[in-house]
Amino acid sequence: MMSRIGGLQGFMGHTKMQKKASFLNELREVRSHCTSLWVLGGDFSMIYSTEDKNNENLNRAMMGRFRRFVNDVELKEIPLIGRRYTWSNEREAPTLVKLDRVLCTSNWEDTFPDCILQSQASQISDHCPLLLGLREGNRGKRRFHFESFWTKFPDFHETVAQSWEQPVSASCPMEQIAMKLKRLTKALQSWSQKQVGHVKTQLGLAREILHRLEIA
Repeated sequence: MMSRIGGLQGFMGHTKMQKKASFLNELREVRSHCTSLWVLGGDFSMIYSTEDKNNENLNRAMMGRFRRFVNDVELKEIPLIGRRYTWSNEREAPTLVKLDRVLCTSNWEDTFPDCILQSQASQISDHCPLLLGLREGNRGKRRFHFESFWTKFPDFHETVAQSWEQPVSASCPMEQIAMKLKRLTKALQSWSQKQVGHVKTQLGLAREILHRLEIA
């Protein structure tokens, strides 16, 4: 079962052995139509390394199929932080397997270099949820902060529209959004320095005048 948003692909793989090969072929077909950014994540229901399971009960033929698929379509795995396995059969001597993972193209990694994959706790599933996000920016780098009162300025919406409506040189919807958001961030930073910075200066002067009146 699959769902797709732009270059982001989510799915749940087949548990029956005879359907796993056709599932990989289906992913190959999807990959052939995605020429730009692509990231896919979910329950693959298969592994490609002996390190992905805590016992020797392995289907090495299927492991080889999965490994060839990853290599053939030129995907890279986003490392999972905080957990080695993502599924357990929850028995007294449990079988632990890394069935869930996120794979991406190299240009996805280049576009989102601060991408990070973390595990989450769950009490309702034998799979642990995975959270794909971004690392916090470097301490020395200026971070972008959006203020809700900006929307009260008459030229705020015009500034956003002018930035967003400009075309970008990308065909993949996911990459288009990333490029537009980056450009909009710069536009709002420049706008706030001119508009909001001026307002803050006026407020500072007003406070100083009130202070002098109070002590006069």
